[in-house]
Amino acid sequence: MGVAVADNLSANLNSWYTERSGRYARIYRETTDIPGNAQTTWDNNPTVSYAGPQEISYSDNYVYIATEALSTFTMGPWYFNEEQTNLFDNTPGPQGLLIQFPITPTIPTDKIDIQLGYAGLTVDGSYIYGSSDGYSWDNDEDGTGNGEDTGPTTNNGSGDGVWNHNAYYTEGVTFDPSNAHSAGDEFHYHGSPTGMRYLLGDNVTYDESTNTYTHIMDTDEDFNGQHSPIIGWIADGIPLYGPFGYSSPMDATSGVRRMVTGFVFRNGNNGTYNLRDNGRDRLPDWIVEQKGLDTAELTVDEEGPTVRPAYPMGYFVEDYAYKEDVGYTYYDGTGTFDEATHYDLNQYNARYCVTPEFPEGTWAYFVGFDSEGALNYPYILANQYYGDNSIGGKLTTLPSDDGEIVTYFEGGIELAPSVTEVTQTGTEMTLTWSLAEGGTYTLQSSSDLDAWTDVEEVTDVDYAYQDTITMSGSQFYRMQNTATNYVEFSTTFTAAQPLPPVDLITVTIDTVTATVLSYDQDTGATTIEFDQKLLSAGIFNAVLTFTPPVGDAVEINSDDSYDNSGV
Repeated sequence: MGVAVADNLSANLNSWYTERSGRYARIYRETTDIPGNAQTTWDNNPTVSYAGPQEISYSDNYVYIATEALSTFTMGPWYFNEEQTNLFDNTPGPQGLLIQFPITPTIPTDKIDIQLGYAGLTVDGSYIYGSSDGYSWDNDEDGTGNGEDTGPTTNNGSGDGVWNHNAYYTEGVTFDPSNAHSAGDEFHYHGSPTGMRYLLGDNVTYDESTNTYTHIMDTDEDFNGQHSPIIGWIADGIPLYGPFGYSSPMDATSGVRRMVTGFVFRNGNNGTYNLRDNGRDRLPDWIVEQKGLDTAELTVDEEGPTVRPAYPMGYFVEDYAYKEDVGYTYYDGTGTFDEATHYDLNQYNARYCVTPEFPEGTWAYFVGFDSEGALNYPYILANQYYGDNSIGGKLTTLPSDDGEIVTYFEGGIELAPSVTEVTQTGTEMTLTWSLAEGGTYTLQSSSDLDAWTDVEEVTDVDYAYQDTITMSGSQFYRMQNTATNYVEFSTTFTAAQPLPPVDLITVTIDTVTATVLSYDQDTGATTIEFDQKLLSAGIFNAVLTFTPPVGDAVEINSDDSYDNSGV
């Protein structure tokens, strides 16, 4: 079962949410900011940063996403407690990410464990993490079975790795209304990215006055009956959908319903082992299989804490049984789906199915919900990837060995102006433009698309700028970006030895990596482009760096200096 390369490339490129990629990232730091007092700068973001994907490009083999990993809706607020009286320490910060996704996923026989941190991106360019917080129960290992929990505020290490935390239980209180928070300054999701789903129209409503999202389930009157959109891409190149898919995996006419995950509590019901009565003294079969263990039985020094209010059922990922192991059946479209006996998603939270983007079929992950609309394990990802994540991942620069790389989209200050809405009242026409927030533009008009006349200059614009025009005959309108943070600098690099070819050099100015626009290997004449906003105030030489086949890296200063002292 495979996917055509063209289908996967088209689905990937067209799924990214770029409508707000010219909008500054915003947070609500605390509830008193709601509504209308969102911040565009804060402790981890002292200068404004653009939200959403900032560049999308592709080659024959990969799609590349550049992003600050800051969501396009207003993030936050975050608290340590349900009463929201104690602010959570961490806030998001710009990440400067470049992520590589394989166009064609590879499905390995031996699955790869999900590590702490990056496991994928939402389609607005924010981190997706796995289901664990990286901590586990720490047994005393003295034959008594006594132990204690670990965590970021209990400095006992990361635990034994036998009973591993479920982040939804251990960290959920610190999530914002969209199920996200930050590790350090890495903004990320462990569950349904609700704000993103709202922007995509995936059966979520939003009350701006209270910053509250409400899920619409497939049993609700307001359910739109539509298959969920792609809301993210996992590191293995497999798409992530919202909770709703076609009932029969290979039949797009079978109706749309909530996808049912493959896990249930080990509470003695549904044929499961009863952890409440027996204690946490036995691992579930799916964990035994994944870890290659000889037995599910645990020694006294491997046992977890008894199920009690401090460690409720679900606190650990090992509190769940995989339904196939306890007698449920994967639903293949035969007969009528019955949640009491069937499930849709395998132990990796994926299934092979048709979707609107893949009418011939694809492997796909789905967000987990229960019948009451609550997040359901494994939320997005369980313990392992279904595909091979090692052929994707983080990069520092675009590769030089992947053939031609085509730029598909640019956001931020490079965002191409576009009209998103047109309304007319009499002779007055109101145009809503998608622009780079904070930018400077000139509105121009033309009657023949040849000669253009300046109508007005607009400065420090909002990302959704409106302009009302009195019509007089047939006119065309366009916005010209007349101010940008990017500047070009031409100079020469003079060296006693021959200069290297362009694919072996990098050029920086202060701490900023520049784009080489032109380079003459014989004369050293070079033109670079860089984001002036990222450069400190001062006067700087550009530095050309290359590493010869033998010896240390060589640095060559430019003959000329760039003056940024007035910025």
